[in-house]
Amino acid sequence: ERLPLTPSGKVDRRALADRAHTAGGDAAEPPAAAMTPLEQAVAEVWSRALGSEVTRADADFLALGGHSLLALAVTDDLREDLGVELALADFFAAPTVAAQAALVERALLAAHSDLHPETPEHSDDH
Repeated sequence: ERLPLTPSGKVDRRALADRAHTAGGDAAEPPAAAMTPLEQAVAEVWSRALGSEVTRADADFLALGGHSLLALAVTDDLREDLGVELALADFFAAPTVAAQAALVERALLAAHSDLHPETPEHSDDH
C-alpha cells in the first residue's frame, strides 16, 4: 500500500524488512501482553517520536527505527510528559518499553520519596 518512511522522509528499510517478515506468517511470535499504564505512557511517547504505533512492552527502540536524535526527543518528551529525567546512556541501556517504564518508575519514586508510607514521619506509631 505505501512504503514506510523514517522521520527524515527516507525509506525505512528496517520497517520494510519487518513487514516482509510479518507477511511471511511468522506464527512463532506470541501475542502482546497487556501493558501497564506506565508502559503505555512510554509507548505513547515512543509512538509520537517514531511516527508509528508502539503496542508491545518488549518493543525495542532501535529495532523500530529509533536513533540517537530520536532518543534525545524521547527523553525530552518523557521529562515533559512524566516529569522524569533520563540520561541518554540509561535510555540506551534500557531499550525496550518495559525497561524504560521501570526506569521511569524508579525515577518517579526517587523524586517523590517523601510520599513513601514506610518513612517514619508517615507512621501511625507516635
